[in-house]
Amino acid sequence: MSIQDQLDSISNVPGSILYRATDGWTYVAPTIVDALLAQNGDAAPPFWLDRSNIAITELHGDVIAGPGAGDQEATLSSTGVIPGTYTNADLEIDAAGRILAASDGTAGASPGGSAESIQVNDGAGDLAGIGPLTNGQLIIGSTGARAVAAALTAGSNIQITPGAGAITISSAGAAGGNGLLTPIMGPIPTISSTGFNTWKNQGTATVRDGLTGLCVYGPVNSNQIEGRTRTPPTVPYSTDFVIDVMSYNNNNGFGGVIGWTDGTKLTLFMVAHGNTGAFIYVLDYATTGNGGGAANLLFQMPNQGLLPFTGSLKETSTQVQFCVCPAGDYGNAIPVYTRTKSGGYLANYNLQFFGINVGNQAVAATLMSLVDR
Repeated sequence: MSIQDQLDSISNVPGSILYRATDGWTYVAPTIVDALLAQNGDAAPPFWLDRSNIAITELHGDVIAGPGAGDQEATLSSTGVIPGTYTNADLEIDAAGRILAASDGTAGASPGGSAESIQVNDGAGDLAGIGPLTNGQLIIGSTGARAVAAALTAGSNIQITPGAGAITISSAGAAGGNGLLTPIMGPIPTISSTGFNTWKNQGTATVRDGLTGLCVYGPVNSNQIEGRTRTPPTVPYSTDFVIDVMSYNNNNGFGGVIGWTDGTKLTLFMVAHGNTGAFIYVLDYATTGNGGGAANLLFQMPNQGLLPFTGSLKETSTQVQFCVCPAGDYGNAIPVYTRTKSGGYLANYNLQFFGINVGNQAVAATLMSLVDR
């Protein structure tokens, strides 16, 4: 027997719906036009229900419709608000968002001041204007009074440049932490920042980080060059510096030194403090223990230099240069001595040296700025 025959054996009435009763399969035949199939419980047999008996025929509340069968037009219940346009409207709105009352209100305060003014409360319920602001001005408070439009005032060594929608604040003069001479573009030198960490012939000398820079001091000694060494930058480079010197008897044969060493011999700038000015030398020394007798005098500028002394050490793959930099103009450094490294006085230029040449007087040399470029 086919499935069709089996189904027809239960009901062959068109539109019948078969269902499983507790004692077997049975059916419910269509008997009502426009009906819904309903059921009263899990095991109860289904039955047809006239849909007109269960449809919503009337709505109440904010939306009203019916009563009646079929489509019913819905209307929104009136709130009593008069339709129209309201000026500066005062409104009452309920939790559902419906407008319950509306009336014309009063206009707000008119803007104070001229165009582009900043609006503030004038204390009487109206608006007052501040400004309009010019380039770089800010609104600044005034205790117990209305705020005002004002520009920032530059303090010592500060420059303020106003712009359209901008204020630039920059240093002007000797800014804290940048040395005493503004052309030197670097912080106050320290032992750590410069890398002058290793003593060469310390003797009785001491070193410290001072307020104006790295200072090497030596009391009276017997013609000794005492100082610190560091590894130079990678060539080519320029080491720009400022050195100040204090020699307690104004002897131009002793002072601060900076330059190169190969570990034994030295080629150095020497900055000495004379009676009427600074003496600038470039000298070769055979050892650090022979500060009183230079092996070679390469350059001298006696009694003409100014302290602090601004200079530069330059090294390439083939040569070294000692340069003076009047007024700290490192971009236009003036070479006063140039030496070819090949076959030169030093075996190599593997260390830079900073320190003092001390003899029958105490000497202090301060590295006030040091920048490698």
